[in-house]
Amino acid sequence: MANTKNQTVAIVHPAAKRRICPTTWQSIESHWGPFCQLETQHDQHARQLAADAVKRGANRIVCVGGDGTVHHAVNGILSVELSRPELDQIRIGIVPCGSANDLVQSIEATLNVGKQKTNRFVDWNDAISLDVGRIETNSGVQYFCNVLGVGFTAQVARRVAKLRNTAGKARYFSALAASLCRDRHAPIMRITDSSDQDTDRPTLLYCAAIGMREGGFPLFRAAQMQDGLFETLHVTHVSLGKIASLLPFVLRGRFPEQDSQVRMGRTTRIEVTSASPLVCHADGELVCDESDQCQRIHAECWKQHLRMLVIR
Repeated sequence: MANTKNQTVAIVHPAAKRRICPTTWQSIESHWGPFCQLETQHDQHARQLAADAVKRGANRIVCVGGDGTVHHAVNGILSVELSRPELDQIRIGIVPCGSANDLVQSIEATLNVGKQKTNRFVDWNDAISLDVGRIETNSGVQYFCNVLGVGFTAQVARRVAKLRNTAGKARYFSALAASLCRDRHAPIMRITDSSDQDTDRPTLLYCAAIGMREGGFPLFRAAQMQDGLFETLHVTHVSLGKIASLLPFVLRGRFPEQDSQVRMGRTTRIEVTSASPLVCHADGELVCDESDQCQRIHAECWKQHLRMLVIR
């Protein structure tokens, strides 16, 4: 890669490339100047491309793809040792071309709350500062922009990743149906948040969200992307009938307030430990599964850590 100082670098998922009109690239160049277009070759290639671009001085990274492309690019950027002033100069643009685009929908909802507009082409200075989650496991450190899920939702994410020939929400519903039949085990987990209160309960799923959506569903309507807090959802062991009764609440993103099996909360950090190996995803990308023998997950929310904007 040539020197990219003060140049826009576009990291493009190959499936997304087919959906972008040539005039889109022409318009980006006319608004923001010359750019370097790089196509990913494998699932985590965006991480390497973003890290290399930042090391060479690029401070404008456009992610063309879904939440996974953004997730890996963000991890690449944050893997580079940068001073706070250097990180403040970086802008991440997102051209959404994924199946659900949960992150983009959450960002746009945040913009609407602030009565701002999302335009097709905007000035880089319009990027807003958003929270970032930092995860620590026995495998190392990762970052996320939308949601961290432990247990059932991670099992669903793992199944979604295998359904490459199924598009849109059908992909998520197929994975959800399979997980409802096979992945409803609820091991005892100890969950500690910033109040330092420990909770030991059989746990079907535990989520810590920055954004408002997961798997195409508005699960975290109260989430704010700039307040330095996770919106948490904790569901204990429940029957299939109970899950069916909760589905209308899932679709609306409003859970019953007086339900001992479903708890919502807000916190700056979480720690999940279990005697059983944990399965965890971040932004739909698997962080660890049973083979990793991970029994502890620590996550904290970094307030307004990266600047992003949506390009429609």
